[in-house]
Amino acid sequence: MKWRRTFLLALLLLAGFAAGAVAASQVEKVTAYIRHDFQVLLNGKKADVGNILLMDGTSYLPLRSLGQLLGAEVAFDASTNSIHVTRKTAGPQVDPDDYDTTSLVMANGYTITVDDREFPVFSFVDTHFKTYYRVRDLERAGIDTSGARKTKEAVTKQFFVSETELKRVADPYPKFKLYGYRMVIGENEPDRLVAIDKFIEDSLRFYVDPANTYAYVPPPTILLIETETENEYEILAMENQEFKKYIVKTKKNDRDGSWVISYFKREHLGSLDDYMGYYSF
Repeated sequence: MKWRRTFLLALLLLAGFAAGAVAASQVEKVTAYIRHDFQVLLNGKKADVGNILLMDGTSYLPLRSLGQLLGAEVAFDASTNSIHVTRKTAGPQVDPDDYDTTSLVMANGYTITVDDREFPVFSFVDTHFKTYYRVRDLERAGIDTSGARKTKEAVTKQFFVSETELKRVADPYPKFKLYGYRMVIGENEPDRLVAIDKFIEDSLRFYVDPANTYAYVPPPTILLIETETENEYEILAMENQEFKKYIVKTKKNDRDGSWVISYFKREHLGSLDDYMGYYSF
C-alpha cells in the first residue's frame, strides 16, 4: 500500500461526516472499488478498519480507523471543515541529549514476542548486573521507547534502555526468550550465513598478533552478526580482551552460485581496560 500518499478519499470516509458539509464546488466524483479480499495487519495481527477502497491502483482506508491503529486521535471541526490528527505519546518525552552512559561486560541476545511475532533484540549486562536492550531493536518490534531514559553504550556507541525503564514504558511488557550463541539480526538466508561462518572460522580463529607472532591468541567470541546494507554485515567480536568490529561484504561465486566473502576490514573498538572508567567494582 502507498501509505504516504494523501488520503483524500480516506478523509471523506470519516464517521460522522456529512456530504452537505462541503460545498459542491469542492467535491469531485471518483470511481473506486471496495476490496473485500484486502486486509490490514498491524505487527502481523489482523486489524478491523472497515471497508478498504481501491482507486487508480492505490488503497485507501478510513482515517479515523487508521488513526486508532497508530495511536492517534482524529477529530472533525465542522466550523472550519478541518480534520485534526493528534499523535499520542507514551509518557513524558526525554531530552535526546540527556542520557546515561555505561559499557557492556557481557553481551546477550533475546527474542521478544509482540502480537504473536518474534523479534531479535541485542542486549548486554554491565558491571552492576543491570540488563539493557537496544533501542532500535525494540522499536523495530513496535515498542515505543520515547518515554524511557536512554543509555549510550560506550563500545558500540548505540542507545539502549535498561530493563527497569522498559518495564516502566512498555504496555504490555513483551515476553523474552534467550536467543543463544552468536546472535544474528537481519539475515535469514542459510547460504549467506554459511559464508559468514566460514569467514569467522577461517579468518578470525587463526588470527596472529603481528606484534608477537609467537603469542597465543584465543578464538574470538562473536557477540553479534548484523546486516547493515544489502550484502554487507557487521560482526562484533571480543578477541583477547579487546573489542573488534568487522565489516564484511559478500557476493555470489560465478562458478557455482554460492556466497563468498568479497571484502572485509577490521576496526579496533578498544580493550576492556579502555572502558574501566565506566566500571565501578
